[in-house]
Amino acid sequence: MTLPDAKDRLGEENSRSLVYNNETERAILEQAETQKKILALLEDRLPRAANPNSPESLKKKGGRPPLEWETMFMWTTKVLLQHGFPLKADELIERMRQACRAAGIEVPAVSTLQPTAYRWMRILRGELK
Repeated sequence: MTLPDAKDRLGEENSRSLVYNNETERAILEQAETQKKILALLEDRLPRAANPNSPESLKKKGGRPPLEWETMFMWTTKVLLQHGFPLKADELIERMRQACRAAGIEVPAVSTLQPTAYRWMRILRGELK
């Protein structure tokens, strides 16, 4: 007996009792039926979002949206050209955050901007080339 034949015998549209040709065939069909019941049980009990390939999991992405770095840099550069260079990294971070507010994009946390601000200050001071 082939696998498609076994599936046909287990199909819902086939309501007549199964006829077994031998013990091996009976064991295969019982195993297939048991697996079918187990899968049905799991389908009912597991949440759809737990399956990474389910359509529901694609809709529910958590976390913050990505920071629009390029937009933030352009607006910050505009502010720096208008008001001059800051003396400290903290001033630069505040200007970067103000630039985000002016651009209408999400304002990142100070801790997110610190590494970039420190490096930018080193460039402004001439320490990095």
